[in-house]
Amino acid sequence: MDIVDIVLSFIVGRLVSASPRVRRDNDCLIVRSSINSQFFCLGAAAKTLVVEPARRRLAVTYRSFWLYRRTKHVEFDWIREVTFDYNDLGFGGWARRSEDLYTTGLTLQSGEWVELFKFYGEGDFQNDGPLPDWWYWEDHLMTHVVKGDQEGSSFRFVDLLSNLTGAPIGQAPP
Repeated sequence: MDIVDIVLSFIVGRLVSASPRVRRDNDCLIVRSSINSQFFCLGAAAKTLVVEPARRRLAVTYRSFWLYRRTKHVEFDWIREVTFDYNDLGFGGWARRSEDLYTTGLTLQSGEWVELFKFYGEGDFQNDGPLPDWWYWEDHLMTHVVKGDQEGSSFRFVDLLSNLTGAPIGQAPP
């Protein structure tokens, strides 16, 4: 493995990772779908979350097929919990790097689940095989280079949303 492989792995890892953009505008928190996810779907789908703590409500706007928009308004009192879930989308043999997918959302008092954002990227190296970890030293090295921050970013987002809404953090329904 040479420096070109390391640089290419780093660039590709960053290109396929997807985490929403979070910003503050006046007293509102605004979260938008990542540029990468919009690029891969050719701008056909996007999601925007606007949290207004002063008015104690939030609005999720979904855009699909470039033109169709729908907005869901949720009062803070309607939220039972802010949800956080993990899935490993990776496949392969005994030794591989995980493909992390963290899904965030809201469980409402009515039992309805509202999906918010997904955080995707390369994760840790996993060895489930008979060979010792040191056998895969290059894979361990590359994990530190290409691993994304989807775990930390998704938890910080859920924690911030939980603090703003006053709802506890829970697990997404199956």
